[in-house]
Amino acid sequence: MYLRRRVAGGAACCVGCAFGRGPSQPAAQEKAGSATDAVQPVKGGGRAEAADCIVVGGGIVGAVVARDLARRGAEVVLLERSSCGSEASGLSAGTLWSAGMPRLVTERDAATYLRAGSSELLRSLGEACEYNRCGALELAVTPEDVCWLRQDCEAGKRKGLAVEWVEGVDLIMLEPALAGGSALAAIHTPLSGSVQPALATRAIADQAESAGSRVIEGEEALSIDRSQDGSAWVVCTSGGQRFAAAHVVLAAGAWSAPLAATAGVRLPVVPVKGVICTSPAPPSTLRKVIYECSSRRHFTEVGDGRNDLLATPAKCTHGQDGTHRLVRKLYAK
Repeated sequence: MYLRRRVAGGAACCVGCAFGRGPSQPAAQEKAGSATDAVQPVKGGGRAEAADCIVVGGGIVGAVVARDLARRGAEVVLLERSSCGSEASGLSAGTLWSAGMPRLVTERDAATYLRAGSSELLRSLGEACEYNRCGALELAVTPEDVCWLRQDCEAGKRKGLAVEWVEGVDLIMLEPALAGGSALAAIHTPLSGSVQPALATRAIADQAESAGSRVIEGEEALSIDRSQDGSAWVVCTSGGQRFAAAHVVLAAGAWSAPLAATAGVRLPVVPVKGVICTSPAPPSTLRKVIYECSSRRHFTEVGDGRNDLLATPAKCTHGQDGTHRLVRKLYAK
């Protein structure tokens, strides 16, 4: 089996640009004709289709990566075992928390930076994903929560984030559905909102295809292995196809660990089952996305056993072992 591997040109640069925070690189001005093509033997016989990058998983992350790499001139294959947006991404709650960009982005602001960027990306889709910038309220329901949450709000303001402290009648004016309830105060983030996640993922996957990515649905990636000379990765699929590239992006979410293991990589990813309830809209529908702060407060004060800057503070519901439920995360839209 042989593959064509680009050994000059912009492939590696495109991948680095997609994952970096530097200024965007322009799309590659020249394609494969200007690159030096090399023929490399690969294990197992047969042939493999060559690409610059193979993206495994057609959820929101995989679709965005495939789209942005293709827009920068890379040859991309996106593999999705079902249909894009039909699994975890499409079944998420679709809530978007954003407080804008901090004045100075440090490592500990990484999650805030990424959430703000994600919100803007989805806002650009507009009606295609039922984007609604309705704002969000993170509620405090005990005096202790009020004290903690207010300190968090003031810290956000010092960083230049778009956060507002509301309580009493001001809180009820923002969200009348809270009248008569247990909410004492809240952080209001007017840049937050919601989307229909399946539509959003599908729209980005369509953009990836329009940009030149080859989007293959109904084809599960079964293994990732090195080529015979180690110059490329080879992905084998349930349909008997083989794809080879210098780069593989594994974006299969909770299903990533078994596939990574075929490449000799151990990922500590454990699926955790969640429950999302939907119902017909009551006569008094919510104006805002609603969160309750006890989970975030718990993991900020107690920690979750991980040294993970993106999870500090963590909006998690389970302990380090992935099975013990510690604090329920509540939100509604």
